[in-house]
Amino acid sequence: MKFLILFVLCMTLFAYEVNTFECGKRKTKISGLIKSGYTAVRGDWPWHIGIYHEKGLSWTYECGGTLISEKIILTAAHCVYGTSKVLSPSIIQVKLGKYNLKIKESSELTKSISKIIIHEDYESSTFRHDIALLELSENILFNDYIQPACLWENNDQTSNSVKGTNGFVIGWGYIDNDTVSDILNQATIPMIDYLDCIVSNPYGYSTMLNRFNYCAGYQNGTSVCNGDSGGGMFYKIGNEWQIRGIVSFSELRDDDSYICDAKKYAVFTDVAAHIDWIKSKCEINPSRSKDEILDHPNYGLINSHDCGVNSFSANVPEYLKPVFLNYPWMVQIKYNSIDSDSGFQIRCFGTLINKYYVLTTAHCTQVSQNELKSVILGEYDMSTNPDCYRASRYENIKCTSPYQEINVKAIIRNEFIRINRTNDIALLRLETPADTTKENVKTICLPTGEEFRLTEIDEFIVSGWAQILSQGGRNLDATLFRYNVETLNETTCDVRKFNMTWNFIEHICSKSGVSENNGCKKTLSGSPLQSIQLINNQYKYTQFGILALGRPCDEDSVMGSVRITTHLKWILDNISGENFVDTDYEDIFSYIKPIEMTTEDHSVLSDLSDRLIFV
Repeated sequence: MKFLILFVLCMTLFAYEVNTFECGKRKTKISGLIKSGYTAVRGDWPWHIGIYHEKGLSWTYECGGTLISEKIILTAAHCVYGTSKVLSPSIIQVKLGKYNLKIKESSELTKSISKIIIHEDYESSTFRHDIALLELSENILFNDYIQPACLWENNDQTSNSVKGTNGFVIGWGYIDNDTVSDILNQATIPMIDYLDCIVSNPYGYSTMLNRFNYCAGYQNGTSVCNGDSGGGMFYKIGNEWQIRGIVSFSELRDDDSYICDAKKYAVFTDVAAHIDWIKSKCEINPSRSKDEILDHPNYGLINSHDCGVNSFSANVPEYLKPVFLNYPWMVQIKYNSIDSDSGFQIRCFGTLINKYYVLTTAHCTQVSQNELKSVILGEYDMSTNPDCYRASRYENIKCTSPYQEINVKAIIRNEFIRINRTNDIALLRLETPADTTKENVKTICLPTGEEFRLTEIDEFIVSGWAQILSQGGRNLDATLFRYNVETLNETTCDVRKFNMTWNFIEHICSKSGVSENNGCKKTLSGSPLQSIQLINNQYKYTQFGILALGRPCDEDSVMGSVRITTHLKWILDNISGENFVDTDYEDIFSYIKPIEMTTEDHSVLSDLSDRLIFV
């Protein structure tokens, strides 16, 4: 059986001054919707470095590595080990901030190595303890493209905590044409159970796997390969990217090419099992400050394991996905109405963020006593119950569970100022919990990570039941639909169309409306602005905005939405678990604080009503 150490083929403590630093944080803008491929975004992995060996008169790329402090790099032992001994530091250098191997980049920094230390029990024949630390010749200064990753801090030295979940592997390893990639690539692969890995190759893995390494990957061609050795496998834990594994070895193809078999599992050195060894060799002192969102006592009430469920690969364009069952967090808000033959109307939408809570706009709750009645969950086609769907004539009809209608127990909203739409956000506490075990009723994720609070998303997905504006009528389409909207910034958003003071910290501006059959198709207030983002180490639907206002559809139409990241703490402050403590208020509308308006305010609102539709 042949195995491959995945580099390119052609016990002294470190002594240095230790500074406190932040780890595992990206400093560049995150991307919006997932577009295509496995090419990494420049700046997304600022801790990944390239290790070069001196060969003749040139330096040749050999392995990857991970920066874990201002002076220490973590890599695989075989990347710095010769025929029978550790290589001399003089023939090794590293490049930090590197993205394209073929060109000199302004972001890159080349540094020499002053010391190499590999694990004392490293065995080159069995890859046992395949781990090493490199000390740079001098401390480096962090910037947007050079940052340290965090070491694994799960206090769990087994793989159970992330078994079966996807981690990210990074590198310039071999691509489809069996050559090293010029551009940094990324892929997501799951950690595999030891038994499953051994069953895939009993002869090889039964002797190579131990408690100091683990198996990961797919058997479909998505894997690490030649050139990826020494690079990390990363998981997002809270606000931090932590390194869990180091690329060690993989099985070879059944030929003489000495190239990895990408359809076989790969083996990683388990960083969690070597934390004590790492800390015994170097002192690393990252700062881990409290986060008011991720460390909030109510944080566990949102972003559940199955929030924002995405049944498709991250690379599948949204327009190719069926709408049916793809947005199971959509909520219709039901109002009593004497003007409707049915006795009720659907005037606003919302999203389920917890089995007890619906997120919507505050102005959707500005109604008279007992007018807001209940919410409807799990709906798709309002003309049928349950809903059924067939993607094509070649597929069987699929039916869901009936929709769930639940009464509203309480309305909780921020101090909404209608004149400029400040704090236009509200929570509906449900009388009984939603049954989220049904496939048509799930919660959506919220953008709680620090990087989401510091960046703009270029494009969003909007879902809802369309309001058809045609020939003066306003009818609601029976079937859920979706469309994409482009975000407009302070330069491209014509805020004059809103006829009000506009605050980009509070709101998101975007194009709006979908013209259809000479009419206008758009959703109601409370519809979510969603983007597929990395949440709990999976690509999930994440809600960034709540549609709040807009104008009739035209070529230059815009819409305004409440920016959720601005209100995350308010949301967490105002939700609770099953033991909801009711107040002494007489009814649910006592939660609503009256709004004091001046004569001038009334005059402005009267003027607005002729020019602006509050959706």
